[in-house]
Order: sequence, then structure tokens, then C-alpha cells
Amino acid sequence: MKVQDKIEALLNSKMSQYAIGKATGVTQSKISELKNGKRDINNLTLEVADKLANFYDASMIDLVTKGDELAIQYKPVMQAQFQEVLDSQLELAKSDAGTDEDIRALRVMEVLFDMALKDNDMIAVLLPYFLED
Repeated sequence: MKVQDKIEALLNSKMSQYAIGKATGVTQSKISELKNGKRDINNLTLEVADKLANFYDASMIDLVTKGDELAIQYKPVMQAQFQEVLDSQLELAKSDAGTDEDIRALRVMEVLFDMALKDNDMIAVLLPYFLED
């Protein structure tokens, strides 16, 4: 598949401009211009084209096209796995080796993760990291 085709497939997917931007580092305005035909894919810099094509290659398209269905399916799994890691890290942080700063940092991580789980687009971005072997 050509780079242009990968980028077009990504732009035509169910993933939001915000989520694509977050995952690739490409600005949301640039993605919007591409989606709306105000910017031509053939005129992208090599760096931007690579970011978008590599994101497609990272198997996100399968996740994106199934969107909400996968988010609903994997949300409890992701939540349980994260909670398990968080609990073990909190236990370590509360031991003699831990500090109050460690505990505060873990609480912030917990809040951020809870916020991410409320957004199906963010779940799609996070999901590959939970599915890695």
C-alpha cells in the first residue's frame, strides 16, 4: 500500500482529528486541512507523511474501524491492568523507600488514566500498548 493510500485511509477512519494528532504529533489543524481537502497529501513534508503512515502501519486502522466496539470490550481489561500496576506501585511508594512525591505522582497518573478511559478515541490510542506481548 502506498503512503498516500495509508494516509487517506487514516484520515477517512472513525478516529477523531484530536486522537490522530495525539498519537502522531501532527497538529490537529494540519489533520483538519488534510481531511477537508484544504491541504494536499502529496504536498506534505516527509516527516509528517512518515508520522501518519507509520501510525497506520502500527495496526491502528483495525482498532479505529472497530472504534467503540473495542473500547467497550477492552475498557474493563485496561482498567483492571492499570489498577493492578497502580496498587503495587502505591504499596512500594508507601514503604520506607517511597516518598510523598511518589504517592502524589501515582495519584495524578490514576486521575489521568481515569480521564482517558472516558474517551473512546483515547482508548483506541492506548489499546495497542495494552495488547503488546
